[in-house]
Amino acid sequence: MTAEPLADDPVAGVLDGVPVVSWTAADGCRVTAVDRCPHRRAPLSAGRVEGGVLRCAYHGWAFGAGGACVDIPALGPDARIPGRAGLTLIADDPRPTPSLGPEPGADADWLDGDTPGLERFWHPVCRREELGPGATTSVELLGERWELEHRADGRLAARRADGLPAADVRVHLDHVWLAPEDPLAPLPPVAEWGGAGWHHVRMTRKEGRFGVGLLLDNQLDAGHFPFVHVTTFGTPDAAVLPHAVIERAGPTASSVLRIPIAARNDAAALRGEHDLHQHRTMTYGFHAPLWLSLRLDYEQLGGSTLLLFAFVPLARGRARMDVDILFRKPEGFTPDELEDRLAFEEQVVAEDLRLQRLFDDLRLPLDPAVERHTKADRYSLACRQLIRDLLRTATTP
Repeated sequence: MTAEPLADDPVAGVLDGVPVVSWTAADGCRVTAVDRCPHRRAPLSAGRVEGGVLRCAYHGWAFGAGGACVDIPALGPDARIPGRAGLTLIADDPRPTPSLGPEPGADADWLDGDTPGLERFWHPVCRREELGPGATTSVELLGERWELEHRADGRLAARRADGLPAADVRVHLDHVWLAPEDPLAPLPPVAEWGGAGWHHVRMTRKEGRFGVGLLLDNQLDAGHFPFVHVTTFGTPDAAVLPHAVIERAGPTASSVLRIPIAARNDAAALRGEHDLHQHRTMTYGFHAPLWLSLRLDYEQLGGSTLLLFAFVPLARGRARMDVDILFRKPEGFTPDELEDRLAFEEQVVAEDLRLQRLFDDLRLPLDPAVERHTKADRYSLACRQLIRDLLRTATTP
């Protein structure tokens, strides 16, 4: 393990190639554990120590002496903590062999940029204007390079390095979509696209060392809001989420939540004309395997925001996220207001990516036995199960 000065804050290290974290518990003993929260495998070293208790930066799970879990905010203050929620400790042994917990056996039980079956679905590989009439461009998808061509007759074509054509390539929702093999699911519909009163803007592209499944799972999950989005809309009042009603139909899974927020994007609230503590209704529309619409309807602020997340698996451990945003309110927007709204959403995503960049394992486990879950995880687990079912269908001979 790397030598670090002992401090109140958690200290990260590496032991026999395994990431570990250590801190001083309330009883004065030094605790050393695998640096992954048992809930969502987030690095515990990104968290903070409060009175000898280590609190995870992702969902606020807290761990005390002996690595025992002492608080799960999503369950409420009086909930019983599951016994299996504790940490994997590193024993005082000269040659410890830490366990990282159960690992799923089949390749399709992990979601990353090389997961078998992803080639049987549509992927938004570039923006429409990146492949204008008569243009060609090269894109990366699932560890391969593809050459896209917009022919003079208006048709689109795509070929990979071995010369074999893609099953199909189409323009949809301002993106060029590629299906390497015959797709098992249709392209996602968006009723609001092009509708009256909706203003379309784009977030800057996010690309690099990211887990494509982890990026998706982060956006499916409302439980992290009070801990990750502390400078934007997060509020402690949202730690305990309402019951999620989930509807599944074909390749889609939807859910609706009404949650409290701190409306720091409400100029009237910042002027003292509205209460800062407000509510918004969130309508999730997941389209497997890697696309999500999230509609935010604001009660006091007024108006709606529709976020369209396109997650692209470039290769294992590398991903891209393009986000289209539609804004609407009855009185419309000035250009400055639209710019402010976009800047706020950029700040929200920046808070997400700050933690996403710290994950050591960039795969998303689709096997529920790999992590520990709470009732607040019902929607994200339902979406994972949908992905798992579709990928197994895609890889069944």
